[in-house]
Amino acid sequence: MNIIEIPSKPADIEIPNRRWALNAYALYFLATELSPVRVEHEQRLAEYFDTSSRKKYITNVFRKDLIRAGLIHVQTISYLRGVHMISLVRLNEKGKGLCRSFGWQVCENEWERLVRLHSGDGQPRHTAAMIVFSLSARQRGWKVTMLPQTDLPQFRPDLLLEKMEERFYVEVELGSRKKEKWNLYKKLQGHAALCGKTYESTRTLIEECAAIQLSGCATSLDNLVYYRNNPEQPLFLMYWNEEGRINGNTLELSSIFDQQG
Repeated sequence: MNIIEIPSKPADIEIPNRRWALNAYALYFLATELSPVRVEHEQRLAEYFDTSSRKKYITNVFRKDLIRAGLIHVQTISYLRGVHMISLVRLNEKGKGLCRSFGWQVCENEWERLVRLHSGDGQPRHTAAMIVFSLSARQRGWKVTMLPQTDLPQFRPDLLLEKMEERFYVEVELGSRKKEKWNLYKKLQGHAALCGKTYESTRTLIEECAAIQLSGCATSLDNLVYYRNNPEQPLFLMYWNEEGRINGNTLELSSIFDQQG
C-alpha cells in the first residue's frame, strides 16, 4: 500500500524520471520524520521498497540525487575520537518548498531544532552526540523529545525520554565541572540521567553528581558505539546512589529512583 500518492515531478527538478518514485518517498520521509540520521532514512526507504539499504539505487537517493537537485543539506560530523562519525540530512528551503507544494506538512527534524535553539552549527560535536544518543534511545523503544520545554526557564535539559510509566530528562555532556547544572537536576528531577563522552569522563560526571548527593544513571558515547548494532543492550551503562556507589546496569531505573524517597 502506498503511503502517499506519488506527485508529478516538476520540470525544473533534475532527477531522472525512472528514479522519481524513490526520491518522492525519500522527500516525504524527510518532511515528516524527526530523525536527521541519513542511515535511518536509507533503511526506511529500503524497507518500503523491500530491498537492502546497501543497494546503490537506495543510497544514491540521499548521496547523489537529492543533493544534485539542490533539495537537501547533508553534513558528516565526527563525534568521538576523530574516528566515529554520523551523517545528518535535512531539507533545505527549496526542498521544504517542494514538499509543501505537494500538500505535505513539513516538520522540524532534530538537527534543525538543535541549530535553531542550541547553536547546533556552532558546536557540531555536541550536536552529533545528542543525535547519536537520541538514535540509540529510539532503537531501544524510548520516545525522545529533543530540547524539551520545561516550566522553569533556567532548566534546559538536552532531551526528554518517555517509555510506559517512565519519564525523565537527560543531559548529554562532553565536558565536566557542571555543578550548577546538577543542582538543577537535583532540585527539579531528583536524579540525574546523563551521557558522557567516554567511560572515564562519565565516571567524572558521576563523581560531580555524588558530590552533591545526587543519584542517577549514565551511559557514554563509546558504550553506545560499542553496542550500536545490538539495541537489546540497555541504554544506560551505570547506576549509582547518592554516595556515588555504582551498581552496574543490573537495576531498573524505577528501582534506584524509588530508593530516593
